[in-house]
Amino acid sequence: MERLINRIVGVVEYGAAAFLALVTALTFVSVIMRYLFSSPIPDSFDLTRLMICIAIFWGMACACWRGEHIQVDLVWSAFGPRGRLAIDVFATLVLLAAMAVLCWVVVVRLSVIVRSGMITGDLLLPMWPFFAAAALGLLLSVVVLPAYLYRLIRGCD
Repeated sequence: MERLINRIVGVVEYGAAAFLALVTALTFVSVIMRYLFSSPIPDSFDLTRLMICIAIFWGMACACWRGEHIQVDLVWSAFGPRGRLAIDVFATLVLLAAMAVLCWVVVVRLSVIVRSGMITGDLLLPMWPFFAAAALGLLLSVVVLPAYLYRLIRGCD
């Protein structure tokens, strides 16, 4: 099971990197077009903000699985191994609850966007696929966090 999650997270990590590369390229080309031709790429702002959201949410899923999210070790370092484990378990449970709520909110928002037919301003692209991709990253976070918690308690992390 762990190997399967590692493979999925690896693919998601490459996907997040690809979205970041697309955001960078789109921003660069749009700026060049704006200054040289006084015309930016249509919907470049909407596309970059939607793709950066996907990259962040997918990256959060990877960080949740690897335990590489931001941590404050000031209090944690004052405890022994059992106290540190208790703090880690509590923090992971809080993170799981927060990610589950965030995932729920994004899925509800996705359903609203699908029903409303929301589109981008210039190219009239539907926005729901971007929100669906972002929700997928959050859903992956919610799925991998219990597995990470199990691994943490078992002492493998």
